[in-house]
Amino acid sequence: MYIVGFTGPINHGKTTAAKFLMAEEPSSKHIESREVISEVAMQLNKHFDPAMVDPRDLTSINSWLFHLLDILPGVINVRPTFDQLEIRDHELDKSPEVFEKLYVYIDRLHDNPSMAKEPIDDETAEVHRPILQWLGGYLPTVLGETIWFDEVMRRVSAADESVKLYTIAGLRYPSDSASVRHHGGKIIEIIRPEYELGDQNDPTEARRSEIAADVVILNDGGLDDLKDIMKAVWQDLSTNRLRFEYRSSN
Repeated sequence: MYIVGFTGPINHGKTTAAKFLMAEEPSSKHIESREVISEVAMQLNKHFDPAMVDPRDLTSINSWLFHLLDILPGVINVRPTFDQLEIRDHELDKSPEVFEKLYVYIDRLHDNPSMAKEPIDDETAEVHRPILQWLGGYLPTVLGETIWFDEVMRRVSAADESVKLYTIAGLRYPSDSASVRHHGGKIIEIIRPEYELGDQNDPTEARRSEIAADVVILNDGGLDDLKDIMKAVWQDLSTNRLRFEYRSSN
């Protein structure tokens, strides 16, 4: 089975590139770390009560987060203590930017409580992005940097033998790429030159630049160009002739 992990700035084409690569191999599957984080977020949202969670009261927020003690073991097989998860006043004072996304999301849930009941999928991910970014960045700092990709790779390893290609999007940490490589995979970085970068202050984006890619794709054309690039990548991958750089002009 070929394993290909995708990294790159937000909205630069990682998921689209993965879909084009999968189109070249019918027996393929795709997973994103966001899917695992979304499972945690959706279960946490089930416990959100606007009357009980005050967006400016840390005690009430911690009471909501307390439910993670039951949620995390079932999703990522991690059993934290509340001492690890609890947000403390001095942490807020020291690094307020770390918790900004959490407060933004709680405000959104107060403004629109029905959000807590909807699935988090491709159509709704943007409005739920603050909680995905916060969980995605905060939990690794308190529980271990590899928690999301440990689960991603567990699911990849459990794939049926008929799967010939597994694509993975959302690599944000060097440990993510190390996990993919440990399982024999390759890392592809997608870059859209002269396209604005996403939120570089977000914890999940801060260390992405430390990832050393095996292949860099300059996504500097249209969708048809990217499709052609991924076709070439698949041909080269399957014949063990991957180049370091691919772009529309190649």
